[in-house]
Amino acid sequence: MRGDHRNWWRPLAWGCAVGLGCWGVFVALYPFLWAAPAERAIALFQHRQDEMRQQQLGYPAAAVYDPSDRLGLVLDHALARQTWARGALGIPLDVLLAALGLVSLAAIARRDWRGARRVGPAAVLLMWLLTYLAGVAWGYSLNWPRYVMPLFLLAALLSGLGAESLLRWLGARYAWRDMFAPRGSDGDLERATVGTDRPAHVPNARPPSHRRRPRRGHPLPHHG
Repeated sequence: MRGDHRNWWRPLAWGCAVGLGCWGVFVALYPFLWAAPAERAIALFQHRQDEMRQQQLGYPAAAVYDPSDRLGLVLDHALARQTWARGALGIPLDVLLAALGLVSLAAIARRDWRGARRVGPAAVLLMWLLTYLAGVAWGYSLNWPRYVMPLFLLAALLSGLGAESLLRWLGARYAWRDMFAPRGSDGDLERATVGTDRPAHVPNARPPSHRRRPRRGHPLPHHG
């Protein structure tokens, strides 16, 4: 809760509870796991590793054996090779925007922690992104782009955050609001009439009447 440093653990506990709930739904919808959920889930991962080893033997040119090379290949596919860098400009805009979005997300998470001592939405999103990236990179045994496709959504999200941060910084630095303000606004009219003897025009004011007001004691003539 905001303002109470003793309850910083509550968002983490809530996240763990949500994770356990999702795991329970997954087990409930997968009859293979009903007999022994933990043991059979581990067996699923082992079967996937055996399958990837067989594919590495079948396609040795695409095999990636060194785990330290997998993260670089994943980031290259997700941010550079299949993105703006392959366009006419040849500039990896996705890398710059995604890096800026990652920095801004970390800054927001740090500000939430230092100000209110709480794990805010930015920190949860940051942990989810890093965990997802680590999982994809860990299982990237074949250099095939189809295994990187789920990361394009995360890269687009980080690029959007980076673009928003860049536009906010440019707007605060160059005052874009004044540049795009419509002409003839009330502020321009007020600035234009300052220092002159003419009063500002009031659009709803009635024009002065030209009829003569009657003198005191003389009634208006009656027209029959």
